[in-house]
Amino acid sequence: MAHRRSEPSSGGPASRPHVRDFQAFRKPPPPGPVELERLVPPDSDCLWIKAGLDRADLSFLTEGKGTRGGAPYDPRAMLGVLLLAYVEGRTGSGTIAQACRRDVCYMHVSGRQTPDARTVRRFRAALAPLMEEAFRRVVAACAQEGLLPMRLVAVDERRSPRRPPNWGRG
Repeated sequence: MAHRRSEPSSGGPASRPHVRDFQAFRKPPPPGPVELERLVPPDSDCLWIKAGLDRADLSFLTEGKGTRGGAPYDPRAMLGVLLLAYVEGRTGSGTIAQACRRDVCYMHVSGRQTPDARTVRRFRAALAPLMEEAFRRVVAACAQEGLLPMRLVAVDERRSPRRPPNWGRG
């Protein structure tokens, strides 16, 4: 039995305008990298943190650091990630590392660096003696430029009902 080619039937998608072709819905992704600044919400805390990191004098973070080992993560970016995490109430190294891979705000602050939990933990331990000074400089730079939301300006020394972040350990 010979196989015959069938002519296009009158019942195909071309003859029925209400039936859409499946391929029309598949569109290729836009070329080039996506600009994170456009994806960050305008009221996000990561915007003032990133601006404060750019304006603050944080040269003491890199003083006395050797060049052994692999290429290190940018200390400004790592400090920004920790600051954003503490503002949002995230204290675990694993949740911070996961946020760097999934959250647009963390990607914006970190410059698309994706440290793992061990790297976050090591950076936090190394920065523990300098953490308060680094945070103070970033917040002071933001306050000078008028970037700091008013809800974060008043900070007192009383204990909060939430557990404070453990800066020395992850």
